[in-house]
Amino acid sequence: MDFASILITVFVLFSIFGSQPQSSKQKVINEKKQNKPIIETIASQQSTSWNIIEDIVYTPRSKSKTIYAADDDFQVIMSYIVGYYKKVPYDEAELIAKSIVKYGIEYDIDPRIIAALIARESSFNRNAVSVTDAKGLGQIKSFNFSTLEIIDPFNIEQNVKGCTKHFFTMLKKWEGKSNQLALAIASYAEGYGAISRGDGKWKPETGRYIKDIFYIYKFMKTP
Repeated sequence: MDFASILITVFVLFSIFGSQPQSSKQKVINEKKQNKPIIETIASQQSTSWNIIEDIVYTPRSKSKTIYAADDDFQVIMSYIVGYYKKVPYDEAELIAKSIVKYGIEYDIDPRIIAALIARESSFNRNAVSVTDAKGLGQIKSFNFSTLEIIDPFNIEQNVKGCTKHFFTMLKKWEGKSNQLALAIASYAEGYGAISRGDGKWKPETGRYIKDIFYIYKFMKTP
């Protein structure tokens, strides 16, 4: 066998057997992706050039053309919590979902936005306390308790109501802006004063925070 024939034989054998481990490896990677937290899973599917912060225009729930029945909102949010946050007891997940829908309707906000916000803030852990002492599902600071009518920040209904009311206030402050929803989320994270003084600009970490919430919201909005 001449040298050229040997090279051809080696190339053919490599083509047949050399790619097999890569296929197996790719299969394992794909399987692992199925078990990633929902933020990571969805984020990995997005093009880095897609500016998702500009992608969602806020519409009050009552004026939305894609309004869902309250039962549908509850089912989607409940399924999301029990499906992705296994540590949340079932009865707590049920009360959280019911409270989110109840106060979303009361404040005319799509409950799925509130659910996405709470998912990012506390992972639906009613007892969550941050390093800055923000408490409960919506990670609310103690200086806001009085205004938001919160006596016990670890009470599910009180915290969800306070979270929704506070977010509604942020939405109203940015009414008329094309990126009202993003500005409201940024204000929830940094405080309205900080975003207002910055002429509507936010920190890089706040940009990631907004994207996380949009990813979850869009995921729950997808049929």
